[in-house]
This record gives sequence, C-alpha cells and structure tokens, in this order.
Amino acid sequence: MTLQTPTGDLVLESQPTRILSLSPTATEILFAIGAGDQVIAVDDKSNYPPEAPTSDISGFTPNLEAILALEPDLVVHSYLPEELNKDYQTWAYLH
Repeated sequence: MTLQTPTGDLVLESQPTRILSLSPTATEILFAIGAGDQVIAVDDKSNYPPEAPTSDISGFTPNLEAILALEPDLVVHSYLPEELNKDYQTWAYLH
C-alpha cells in the first residue's frame, strides 16, 4: 500500500492491522472510513465515536515508550510533535 503525502510516498508492506490514533480528528476519520476494527487505541482527547478504545496517551505530548508498548503498525496524528520527530526515522505528513 502506498500513501501519497506532501513529503513523498510512504510505502507500507501490508495493510495496517494495529492502528493508533493520536488526534480526535484522525480517530473520527478512521472510524468513518471503516477502519475502526483496526484501531487498537486512541489518544486521551478522542471521545467520538464512543466505541473508540481510549488510552492515557496524550496526542500533545506523546510518550514514545507507551506508543511502542502497544505495538502499532501505523500511528496516525494530525501533526508531528517535536519529541517524536527526533526519535523516529520515518514519518509522513498526512494532510
């Protein structure tokens, strides 16, 4: 699967089955497009839809260790927090 992003193409070897959403907007979009079954957790501000699996992870100040502990194969966010930008090697901005 190839995602076209403003910073270039992001190639995923397979369809994501463990998605972590770190913004309310991303959470709503994931459920609206039918990917809710793949969402394993959402940030602490996401409150819709009600069936979204909540977590204590902040989208504003994400904890890398907490994210990695969930073993997601895709993390969706509405922006790239500086602390994650310096720790991760591959990011794609999805606007």
